[in-house]
Amino acid sequence: MLAAASPLLATAITVHGYVTVVNSPQSFQIDDYRIIPATPLQTLRIGTELEITGELDPTTRELRATHINVADDTTTFRRTAVVEQSATLQRDGNGWTGVLRLDGETVRIDTDTRVLLSDRESNRISPGFVITYEGERQRDGSIAASRFQVVSSGAGNHNGREASPHITAAGEIVIRGVHYKLAPDAEAQSYVQRIGSKLVPRVYAQDLSEGAARRLSFQFFLVQNPEFNAQAFPGGTVLVNSGVLRVLSSEAQLAAVLGHEIAHATQDRGSDAGTSWTKAFLHLGKTEAAASGYPRELENQADRIGLEYMIAAGYDPREAAEVWKELPRATSAKSSPAWNTGDDPTLRRSFLLAEINSKHATTDFRAFVRNTAEFDTLAERFGNTSIRNRAPAVDPEVHPGIIGPISVTPAPAAPAQQNVLATNFVTIVSQPEGAEVWMGGRVIGKTPMNLLTGHVGMPFTLVVRKPGYRDWTGYLVSVPGKTNLRVDMYRQ
Repeated sequence: MLAAASPLLATAITVHGYVTVVNSPQSFQIDDYRIIPATPLQTLRIGTELEITGELDPTTRELRATHINVADDTTTFRRTAVVEQSATLQRDGNGWTGVLRLDGETVRIDTDTRVLLSDRESNRISPGFVITYEGERQRDGSIAASRFQVVSSGAGNHNGREASPHITAAGEIVIRGVHYKLAPDAEAQSYVQRIGSKLVPRVYAQDLSEGAARRLSFQFFLVQNPEFNAQAFPGGTVLVNSGVLRVLSSEAQLAAVLGHEIAHATQDRGSDAGTSWTKAFLHLGKTEAAASGYPRELENQADRIGLEYMIAAGYDPREAAEVWKELPRATSAKSSPAWNTGDDPTLRRSFLLAEINSKHATTDFRAFVRNTAEFDTLAERFGNTSIRNRAPAVDPEVHPGIIGPISVTPAPAAPAQQNVLATNFVTIVSQPEGAEVWMGGRVIGKTPMNLLTGHVGMPFTLVVRKPGYRDWTGYLVSVPGKTNLRVDMYRQ
């Protein structure tokens, strides 16, 4: 029933990214690469940044490492962030204690933390405060602060008024003297504004007491431009190129792009030229003085906080990582050369996956929004050709281990002499990937994999297994054409 695969020669490759899954000292993942180190790595953790050279089996995505360079394994941080949630520190002897949710992190302050408050020495940390913190990552994912300082009691927004948009009678939006052509589609404009508004934390729509947080008037506009890009300006104006709708494949992916740009604005990273995903791509190298002018840490911060905005708005954050699989489709002769840097999507995608796996490992995202019919309709209107051709995704039902009804894309009528075994198959993927697929008491492959299902009506019982996760068991019947099966696995 299973076709024999032709052996493929291993390929020499270098992968740069963050560890997303640790199976054991002998096996871990970076994005969809399954790494087998030459010697066990005993202290490996999710989020470690590595550069790995080795031999890749393109069929199994197994990379046998010949050299591993630890690009960044620091667990100590020094960061600046804008507070978005109120917190109150408690006096404990000569020190302070408290827990703050900020910068996409949980920051813990205890009596050993050196705390420097504002001139008023107020123990209330209000939204809009600019703070710096230093600390060390703990096993539970939180950061134990060794130093915490309130830099100012208001983030200000000195450039916000200068970046206020002006709409012309010719259908253009003008920001700081630069003209952008608005997409002449009222429905699409309303849609982008609505999705963006869902992601903006409510705190920025309020005038808060003590003048701590400034009001940001977020506005979202779709501009006519076929290239993939989005820009955030001080004050809350966000521009999205129509090319974004042409490339992405779900509403949650659009939310990821918007959340990233919103985070730049809320953290006062807006610039004269606007932040942009093209610039983010240019900045992914190790050098801090890359063309975008933004250290990679600031792009990581926008990704990290953007994930929080997505989750709060009810969007599946795993789709943020999928954006960086869609981006190669934006490559064209007119695009920036940065789109051709093969390892950059792996670096960015693996960072997002590491954030999700380390901080939200126990969260069930199946009820979160991935996509809507409205997105599909508008995306196709702007030239997205992948919507109609994609195979439907299939998820388990509410209870893990039970497979829901399988929807299919019917295969064209095959000539009588065509082998039916080659036309009916299911593509099995799992989150996390690299799980063993068992059938009939033996391993038949690892996810992602294609399973030829043979004649219509043939039944199958599958077991998907991965160390550290509960087994997933599903029953399916072969159907005509191509079917996708996605398995969400949960930790034991």
